Amino acid sequence: MGDVLSLFSVIIMKFKSKFNESKIYFHFDLPWEKLKTVKWMNEKATANRAYVPTTVENVANVCTHALCVAPASLGARELLTRSVNAPQAIAAVVYGLALCLLFAVSTTFHSVCCCRSDTKMKHFLHRCDRAMIYIFIASSYFPWLTVGTLSCWMLRELRWVIWLLAVLGITYQQIFHERYKMLELLLYLVMGLGPAAIIVTSNVRPWLGNLLFSAL
Repeated sequence: MGDVLSLFSVIIMKFKSKFNESKIYFHFDLPWEKLKTVKWMNEKATANRAYVPTTVENVANVCTHALCVAPASLGARELLTRSVNAPQAIAAVVYGLALCLLFAVSTTFHSVCCCRSDTKMKHFLHRCDRAMIYIFIASSYFPWLTVGTLSCWMLRELRWVIWLLAVLGITYQQIFHERYKMLELLLYLVMGLGPAAIIVTSNVRPWLGNLLFSAL
């Protein structure tokens, strides 16, 4: 162990010596004064009004969502490749497609927000972006409720109930767009946590480790 540490110290010293001899210096000053003038966020939206992101927020949203489109596509393809039967293939297609659309629709919406402030396309994509949240929640549960044998009748019925909740949520969101925001948040929570509570309390203990890992 001592020989290894000694060798490591020699390597570090040689690297430091070569670095000093090369006269390479890194100097980077952040424009703090300019950063202070940047408007990072707008004021909180009033009741029945949509929040209007700043340019910085829109650019950040475009970048973060666009970076996930390719990995989501590759992941969906990998899931489909590893499918060995029809239920697995269906689950892979549903989940993979929803994941890709979630990031693609959001990227498109925020890109339009960067270019145009108030257009019909922007409002249409905003509604689609909200709808994709319900679809993705349902598709996230779909593989767990489709692949394998479910002994609990409640779980077997839940695979259809989750999509019914998604349809109801989308319908409500389209009719009352940007209205009753607390109720909309409650719908998200009920749809996202309700099935999880049923799964945890059911006899599917072997799945819980993978389910928690996928949530991360």
